[in-house]
Amino acid sequence: MINAPTLATAVALSLTGLAFTSGLGCEKRTVSPTPAPANTAATPAPATTPAPAGTATPAAGARTYTVRGRVESLPSADGRRDLRVSHEAIADFVNRRGEQVGMKAMTMEFGPMAEGVSATGLAEGQPVEITFEMNWANRPAMRVTRITPLPADATLELTHELPEGAEPAPK
Repeated sequence: MINAPTLATAVALSLTGLAFTSGLGCEKRTVSPTPAPANTAATPAPATTPAPAGTATPAAGARTYTVRGRVESLPSADGRRDLRVSHEAIADFVNRRGEQVGMKAMTMEFGPMAEGVSATGLAEGQPVEITFEMNWANRPAMRVTRITPLPADATLELTHELPEGAEPAPK
């Protein structure tokens, strides 16, 4: 069994235009512009927009994404492990070069958490909605800005299929 990629692997693959394919290696993807599914959203985050209660204010130059998923493991108390979530595909994910490459459904670590955001009260197996920002100029590039628990019976699309509009690599 192959372990799911960490954020670093997902970012590295995204930078090269490759996508992780569970058990099959990597594939090059081409994405045509398509509207984002209702459960994800990517927008450049204006630095002047006030954040809703319980969320952090996005940094200038960051793109913000909202995705649903299932908690696989909680952050470690020592801070060495972030929140690990199996998440739905993010069709409009943009890589470091500014190319919309999408991201397949996968299991990855989400973190660090922005000030005021916490995984306290979450449980393994719990459906959640996570809002995070990607700012490629920062290290680390990702920052979780909101975590919202979803109903236990929430239906999640966690298949490892390509996002809508993405094409598999030629064989």
